Amino acid sequence: MRAGTASTPSPLQAEAEHPLAELRGADGPLRLRRAWPRGPGHLLLEYVEPGGDPVPGQWFADPARLAEVAAETVAGAGAGPGQVTAVAERGVLLQRGGADRRLAALGAVVDDETATLVVHRPERRAVVRRRRRSGTTYVKVWRPGRAPPV
Repeated sequence: MRAGTASTPSPLQAEAEHPLAELRGADGPLRLRRAWPRGPGHLLLEYVEPGGDPVPGQWFADPARLAEVAAETVAGAGAGPGQVTAVAERGVLLQRGGADRRLAALGAVVDDETATLVVHRPERRAVVRRRRRSGTTYVKVWRPGRAPPV
């Protein structure tokens, strides 16, 4: 399915009328901060909550692919309620709290009470900040087999 089908708007429209520029979240509007093209009909997204916290996501031109990836993310990440949300009318999958089918370790890293998700490129990599009494550290989570040599 190509971008711009009748079921899902194309992300290639002018910014003023862009259908992905803002989504309605549980705590208010989510504003699109970044988008990375992954291929025809697929984008990685980063939304921002009103408080500034990032909300990672993906856009799919194909509604069947959106549903498939959403189901796999819930199953593969062991996601809890509200962590994975498919906004079907926009073709967007929101992935909160480290829910990621290909970054299985991310959920456990983010679950630490000292952790803050800094950036999350779904299914690619993520950076988590941990602030403890002993100091601040950063943890970078990669897909299996993709981390550079130490």
